[in-house]
Amino acid sequence: MKTKLIGIIVCVLFFGVGITPVLSGNVEKINLLENDWLIEIVDSKANSIDSIALDTYNYPHTTYRDNLNEDIKYAYKDATGWHIEKVDDGVGVTSIAIDSNNNPHIIFGGYSGSKYAIKDATGWHIETVDNIWGYLDIALDSNDNPHITASSNELKYAYKTEGLWNIEILGNCENTYKYSIALDSKDFPHICYWNENINYLIYKYKNSTGWQVENILENIHETGVSIAIDSNDYPHISFGQGGFEYAYKDANGWHNEVVDENGYSSSIALDEDDYPHISYIDYQNLSLKYAYKNTSGWNYEKVENIALFFPNSIALDNNNLPHICYDDDLEVKYATKALNQPPSAPTIDGANNGKPGQELIFIFNVVDPNGDDVKFIIEWGDSTSDITDFITSGDDKSVSHIWDAKDTYTITAYAEDTFGNIGPSTTKQVTIPRNKALLTIQLILQWLLQRFPILKHLLNY
Repeated sequence: MKTKLIGIIVCVLFFGVGITPVLSGNVEKINLLENDWLIEIVDSKANSIDSIALDTYNYPHTTYRDNLNEDIKYAYKDATGWHIEKVDDGVGVTSIAIDSNNNPHIIFGGYSGSKYAIKDATGWHIETVDNIWGYLDIALDSNDNPHITASSNELKYAYKTEGLWNIEILGNCENTYKYSIALDSKDFPHICYWNENINYLIYKYKNSTGWQVENILENIHETGVSIAIDSNDYPHISFGQGGFEYAYKDANGWHNEVVDENGYSSSIALDEDDYPHISYIDYQNLSLKYAYKNTSGWNYEKVENIALFFPNSIALDNNNLPHICYDDDLEVKYATKALNQPPSAPTIDGANNGKPGQELIFIFNVVDPNGDDVKFIIEWGDSTSDITDFITSGDDKSVSHIWDAKDTYTITAYAEDTFGNIGPSTTKQVTIPRNKALLTIQLILQWLLQRFPILKHLLNY
């Protein structure tokens, strides 16, 4: 009968009161998946993407023309997904820039000439800039004022200050194509384009003495021109010459390199170290490609196969990751390098206590935000550990363990994905009773018998 009472008290002390698992976690860094692109369809009923820009939160904004409905459209992404708006009726090329307040500025071809649109908290504001609507491009200065290059039979440069447009004619530009504009640290404009009449790639820029012009290369074949300005105010240009090349200027003059002999329709952006990142079309293999340069030279990645040779546009975010908008057979698409997040903290289910030498089984589970396979790293709190095989994200993994000594142990578990990213930890405590626990029960029993003598008669003790 004494054994019965001890069993009752043990049940009350150890099983009636459970030990709650203790959860803890820490923030892990986000890593990049090698050669992995996230691709989204922005608009399935439009075509001819022309420009992309990023806001301060690294969300993409793009503008394009819907030739089916003769609309100029603006699309942007936020935490809830993509949103599409009609800006105005229009035709021709469009270009976008985002100001310091994350407001979009768009230049596009209207039926009465080139138009400029800005959206603020009250909506869209649209005005006609000039009576030309050929190749257009836009950039914003340090005060968020727009600077525009446009052409028909004349190359024009327009900029807005104190609410007024200022227009400069830079010369005759008949049979010139693919204008691109960028501003330097002093807000001076730099413009490049291809002139078919003299078959030259031309670079014009403005400084304190006025406009300067340089003929960079001759005998090139136009397949898209794009310019960016580095931290030293030197130009970097991607352009076509049978395939496409990259030209840049430094203190020693101009340098040019062949990037891809099959390249077509390129767009350029510079990272924080002034290295070029270029999106372009591989016309031989009908694919959108991404090329970037670093200390080891040029690196190439295929983004995806596409249907035709349509324009594309690239921008880099605060992490120097590329974001590309492009047209693929009447679909406006957006591609960016996939950010691989580590797995979340795993769950641990199983007993809260046991006996020395007893095999206890625990169930581990975790969800990886990218759907990667995962494995578990388990520390049992007794100087031993286990690493499981990889399993599918969200599946249960059963792992058993035996503790030989009586103590309270802390299980610590982590999940690791197939790219080596380790997520935050989870802990769970398990108690293996000590001998002194039984001694304590016996002392309690003696105290009860002394306090209530009638128990001796009831229990025949």
